[in-house]
Amino acid sequence: MKRMSAEGRVLSRVLIFAAVTLLPSCERTSERAGRPAVDREAAGSISVASIFAPPGPDGVLLRQAAWRPDGSAIAFLLPARTDSLTGDEVLELWLADPATGERRRLLGAEELLGGARQTFSEAEEALRERLRLSALGITSYDWSPDGERLLIPLSGDLYEYVVGAGSARRLTETGAAEFDPHYSPDGSRVAFVREDDLYVLDLATRVERRLTAGANDTLRHAVAEFIAQEELGRHRGFWWGPDGQRIAYTQVDEGRVPVFALVDYREPYGGLTRQRYPRPGDPNATVRLFVVGADGGSAVRMEIPSGPDWYLARVAWHPNENDLVVQMMPRDQDSIRVLLVDAATGRSRLFFIEEEEGDEWVDLHDDLTWLPDGDFLWTSARSGYRHIYRYGSDGTVRHPVTAGDWPVDAIEAVDPEGGWVYFTAQADGPFERHLYRARLDGSSAGPAREGVTEPSAAVHERLSREPGRHDPTFAPDNRRYLDTFSTAVRPTSVAVHDAATGERTGWIEENRASIADEANLVEPEFLWVRPRASDGAARPDSLPAMILRPPGFDPDRQYPVLVYTYGGPGAQVAVNGWLSRGRGLWHQLMAGRGFIVWSCDGRGSGARGKAWIETVYRRLGSLETEDQAACARGLWELEPAADRARMGIWGWSFGGYMAANSLAREGDVWAAAAAVAPVTDWRDYDTAYTERYMETPAENPSGYDETAPVRFADRMTDPFFLAYGLTDDNVHPVHSVRLVDALIAAGHPPEVHVYPGRGHAIGDPPARIALFEALTNFFVRTLQPMSSGP
Repeated sequence: MKRMSAEGRVLSRVLIFAAVTLLPSCERTSERAGRPAVDREAAGSISVASIFAPPGPDGVLLRQAAWRPDGSAIAFLLPARTDSLTGDEVLELWLADPATGERRRLLGAEELLGGARQTFSEAEEALRERLRLSALGITSYDWSPDGERLLIPLSGDLYEYVVGAGSARRLTETGAAEFDPHYSPDGSRVAFVREDDLYVLDLATRVERRLTAGANDTLRHAVAEFIAQEELGRHRGFWWGPDGQRIAYTQVDEGRVPVFALVDYREPYGGLTRQRYPRPGDPNATVRLFVVGADGGSAVRMEIPSGPDWYLARVAWHPNENDLVVQMMPRDQDSIRVLLVDAATGRSRLFFIEEEEGDEWVDLHDDLTWLPDGDFLWTSARSGYRHIYRYGSDGTVRHPVTAGDWPVDAIEAVDPEGGWVYFTAQADGPFERHLYRARLDGSSAGPAREGVTEPSAAVHERLSREPGRHDPTFAPDNRRYLDTFSTAVRPTSVAVHDAATGERTGWIEENRASIADEANLVEPEFLWVRPRASDGAARPDSLPAMILRPPGFDPDRQYPVLVYTYGGPGAQVAVNGWLSRGRGLWHQLMAGRGFIVWSCDGRGSGARGKAWIETVYRRLGSLETEDQAACARGLWELEPAADRARMGIWGWSFGGYMAANSLAREGDVWAAAAAVAPVTDWRDYDTAYTERYMETPAENPSGYDETAPVRFADRMTDPFFLAYGLTDDNVHPVHSVRLVDALIAAGHPPEVHVYPGRGHAIGDPPARIALFEALTNFFVRTLQPMSSGP
């Protein structure tokens, strides 16, 4: 093997981006080495710049679509332009008529700010990072209960837009920022957080009332802590009572949570952010729950478990308006304890427990749905697959509503009068997600047999008709829904459908005028592959996969292979859905450059049942890495044109971890790997995610050692590309820095690209263009494709 030169490395021409490149490690030469690299212009009609430069790779993408409370209109956010300094999209507020599809612009941020530059508070910036949101302008809003007004937070203040009048008014004007505002149930007041305390504003009198006090650097009120936002899917810290007279809120004590420092060296003296970030085995935040009157007064503490070994997962008000329904998880996350808590006294009682013998962990969800008769729906994987169950008001199971060897994704809506529950699922295989409905009385689940709690058959009705991935949003009366859907070659579109038939009644955004339609994208093939062990023996299982062949594919030629991976419990990449933020289009670009693009979902992936997912327990990434290599060997048998000497693998976040792990643990398969923002040692990731699947380092030291690529840097002898944001508060830069240090010590320095001031998503167009230009050059240089064209 020979050491490669540094030729062809790309540095950004944008001043706000900087990349540092270290000399890469040795290159593995192909049996057919010597093929020329492909000119960018010769590769087809798309380029990295055309993919990631504004207006962006996803076409006209509607954001945060929400039905008006009476169902007469749909509000949404739409990009209007790009910011001249950052290149980020600037969003405006629009309204659409669901009957005709007619749209009209309501408001832009400049009309509220009067030309002032938009700013974000520290709390807003943290939430934006959790949501992977980089857009500017109006980025969130809230309908008033009467549907006449829209509440808009912007630059730390609150505004209200009156739809009928077409006018806006400013509600607050303070030096401190208002955060996470929500209307009261009657729309007369707005609750919000300011400097980590909870406030209520009376909209008629404009009088503010402060409901909590005592917030400081380690004690916060009415906000969700980092772990809740990043790993538990809870982004709120307060909840209006149904009567509008009380508010439940959290108190977050982070005094024992270790501090992690992030530095933005673009600041004159280095901008320092001190983040409370618990790693496996560290103390978590202590979260308490209180209820206080909206007019003030003494708060009542709810008697729920608290402390560093408990997670407050979900909070909601019971339909009886007297109780809170609180979901708690112990630190090992092997159960969900659903409590009913008297809001007046704070006394709690156990409602029911979600746990099954042999559970390694229990997944959280948002499927608790109340029915008019006091019963409720809940999803559980107790049968081996996640399904819908009907419970009585006493917390006991009445009967299953769905059943089968496939998982429900989520409950989307309930029609009690018609007797239906609407849900998304992968009942037709792992490649697509569709909308279905089933009978609330359990008849869709098939007849139950005496002494058997699970039904013997499943009968359900599929409503979505187009192939692909569907994400519905139902109207308030549940008679219509917005269907947001896509395929691997069709960007996301939005249409209105009839809930009874699934028939499309009109478009809100067909999204046809985009780069995807101009580029003549190649349709991928979805298939099942038989993985091959290292000795060539076929395994008994089959894995879902997706292959994208180059245009003008010649089966008698040899092509390098680019593998895209993610991995991790429940994740999937071999799906017939649009890969957003340009990844799918970049794969098309790489196919145009002469690569076979391949994705395969191994053990631990979603849509195949609980037992399949839990195979990765305590060895997170180990079996998944083995399966990527086994899938590659399966590809060689399936497609002889795949050159086994020129196999590259790449991924982001967990996928970056998989790419690094693959080079370290299965180096005989891979010729090159690229990792963006990778985990490199689970000891440095957060508590909730890591301990759910790995337990703590004290409980599972060998598992942590075995799965850390930073400990196997001496094996990473082939070309390795590493990129990360310097202010990533999710997968901290420590992961990449320690891997770089280990690789230098081992004599295998990687190619490194560092993005100052960027977080986990590296989302702004200039940085993203620079990153994907560098990724393209890296794989063209190391795997040496030929153009697939004439």
